[in-house]
Amino acid sequence: RCILEGDSVIVSAPTGAGKTLIAELGIYKALATGRRLAYTTPLKALSNQKFADFCKQYGAEFVGILTGDVKVNPGAPLVVMTTEILRNKLYTHSLEDIAYVVLDECHYMGDEGRGTVWEEIIINCPREIQLIALSATVGNIDEIAEWISGVHRPIRVVVHQWRPVPLHYYLCGPKAEMVEVDGRSRAQLYQAVSSWRNIPRVRMRGRQDRERRPRPVRWRVSPSALVPSLKTRGWLPAIYFIFSRAGCEESLRRFLEEGLSLLDAKQQQEVDEAIATFVSENPTLVSKSELNALIFEGLRRGTGVHHAGILPALKRLTETLFERGLIQVVFATETMSLGIHMPAKSVVIQTLTKRSDVGFRTLSHNELTQMAGRAGRRGIAPEGKCVIGL
Repeated sequence: RCILEGDSVIVSAPTGAGKTLIAELGIYKALATGRRLAYTTPLKALSNQKFADFCKQYGAEFVGILTGDVKVNPGAPLVVMTTEILRNKLYTHSLEDIAYVVLDECHYMGDEGRGTVWEEIIINCPREIQLIALSATVGNIDEIAEWISGVHRPIRVVVHQWRPVPLHYYLCGPKAEMVEVDGRSRAQLYQAVSSWRNIPRVRMRGRQDRERRPRPVRWRVSPSALVPSLKTRGWLPAIYFIFSRAGCEESLRRFLEEGLSLLDAKQQQEVDEAIATFVSENPTLVSKSELNALIFEGLRRGTGVHHAGILPALKRLTETLFERGLIQVVFATETMSLGIHMPAKSVVIQTLTKRSDVGFRTLSHNELTQMAGRAGRRGIAPEGKCVIGL
């Protein structure tokens, strides 16, 4: 109703609640009135997936894409782009009859490193452009809406707290033993896990006899132990979050060294055919590097790796095979935590600490919620599982 009445709207709802459908109404309105719509996402991978989905839905002649790597049909009525591209267009005044802007994953505005891109877009966006902002559940949505109303134009708030697919949390020990956390809110769960990891202070000898807290011990359950447990429980496919590119690759390498495979002979043949097609279509992109060899070997065993240091075409191959059910586990950084439609029944968060510009820090509530929300997609699994390593 907000969109049809010409108002800007910001929607805060859990994963799988139907936020994309709201954006699609904006697309319908733009196409019906002969205007253009810019659909923005924070990640190239998500932009590529939206482009592929919209081409199937509306026809390739109506859809374009602009990222740092790809430029296809940029004058189309519906153009998918990364937020950085839209920000640059605003500074060069080259919006070219765009009347609607969808800001997917708008809660990313709170990201310390890249959140200012969203702020610049909203501040510099012409008032006549209708904003459709889609966000995961955040605690200060009214505060965000008040700021947008002040720097752009009034925006209406829609909040939906119910998650269509129930999500269950489990704590996992170093031997893949699991304990379900029942009857707790996200905040209570987060507080419980954080307190579980507290380590007493130790005394340090030196010029100044002072105390300091040592670096936390990050117990990491071995993927070769946890993945078979997930398979036995029927919790595959899974996204295995690790906050390090090297960690993702090392986890895949260790899994392969165990000689494990998650595919049957028919599925493996399908993967071999997909890889052969990919190599024939991208001969210049496929070098005989150690990383590429690792990726292909993992795909043949039903496992993948996904992070920003991998060629975009190879990441898209991994995403496509995951969508087809030919990858059962993908070791990924946070590049897979935002919006990418991956049919995962469960997610594993290897540790609750991640590296930042000032050392290691604990995950925020929003980060934990965003990653956990990748588990249990509507129409794929009746409930989702989030396994947190301790």
